[in-house]
Amino acid sequence: FWQLYNAITLFGLSRHDACK
Repeated sequence: FWQLYNAITLFGLSRHDACK
């Protein structure tokens, strides 16, 4: 479960960075 959450967080951060 924690791994999944971590993956989602990383994905969200990556998306945020790309949006910048």
